[in-house]
Amino acid sequence: MASISKTVLFVSMLLTILFAFHFKDGESIFFVVPKVTVYVTNNLTNYVQLGVHCKDKNNDIGFQSLHFAESYTFTFRPAYMSYRSLYFCGFSFNNEFHRFDIYVQKRDQTKCEHECHWQIKESGPCKINDGSTECFPWNPNVVEDRQLGHTLNV
Repeated sequence: MASISKTVLFVSMLLTILFAFHFKDGESIFFVVPKVTVYVTNNLTNYVQLGVHCKDKNNDIGFQSLHFAESYTFTFRPAYMSYRSLYFCGFSFNNEFHRFDIYVQKRDQTKCEHECHWQIKESGPCKINDGSTECFPWNPNVVEDRQLGHTLNV
């Protein structure tokens, strides 16, 4: 009976130590997904000032006002194996407001392994990757009607 108790105690202590090392400093030391830094650069013509506000479901990165050629940056660690990381931004300029999903893990993970570079133009954001440029339209404007429980494109 004493040997079973010592074995159980030893195994539980070993598991506790392994678990503590696994989540050292709040991050797993196993299966570490590299951090991604997103760069959003104001490329609006006529030196228009750009307001940028980015966030994900749980983290509000904050608002910044950018002059021409200035960048807004943030760094995060994408989800491991679930492809669920999503960061979205609101953009304001010339009395207009637009939205865009600036990092969609399923779309961006292979092309933005460590860095994701975006240039914001009047027509929409353009991703710069290895000398090539891929431009996207703004997200449709969506208004949620809370009383009716559905969303409307406006």
